Amino acid sequence: MVRAELPVGMSIDIVSDQAEVVAHDIAKVGTVFLETAVIVMAVVVLFLGVRSGMIVGVIVPLTMLASLVVMRMMEIELHSISIAALIISLALLVDNGIVIVEDVERRLGAGEDREQACAEAGRTLSIPLLVSCLAIILAFLPLVLSQSSVGEYMRSLGQVVAITLLISWVFSLTVVPILCRRFARAHAAGHEVKDRHDTLFFRCYRRLLPQSLAFSPCPASS
Repeated sequence: MVRAELPVGMSIDIVSDQAEVVAHDIAKVGTVFLETAVIVMAVVVLFLGVRSGMIVGVIVPLTMLASLVVMRMMEIELHSISIAALIISLALLVDNGIVIVEDVERRLGAGEDREQACAEAGRTLSIPLLVSCLAIILAFLPLVLSQSSVGEYMRSLGQVVAITLLISWVFSLTVVPILCRRFARAHAAGHEVKDRHDTLFFRCYRRLLPQSLAFSPCPASS
């Protein structure tokens, strides 16, 4: 109807379809999100071993799915900023699981009962891990509370980071100990240290460390 009312020689054309641009950007960020998840999982498995790495890696998809549900309940839309916050959280949320798994394996290596080791790891580390999560969350608090245009644009960044970290904390104290009770390896203390340091990474590190120290300046003797 509008075209029919235009003067002769004038026409209406689409210059930019914003919906198409947003859909393209979200698809691109989604690809980056999947790549980041794969990289995080690979690094965890590489340095912790397949068994421990997979235990820690379980909380990654669980946390992401639960975060999406909470975001929906809080009416936080899925856009470039919120997806970027999920990507940032990927590198942070695995820390909770790593700490729990390492403490359980340390307790098993010390000879504790498997069930007791899993329960005590969650009980003793719950508050320190919560404090660590809150410290990161509070760093984003100015973005959430800001009333400026920047705060309105970046508010979802702090909100999503807070959601994912708190959910990962809950899963680290519930899901991870349950998986450790079933799958964590129990080694004698001496064998555990030996096995941990017998990987290709640590063998290369042992060879590189003396060479690096040889080039470092010696401290002056007092």
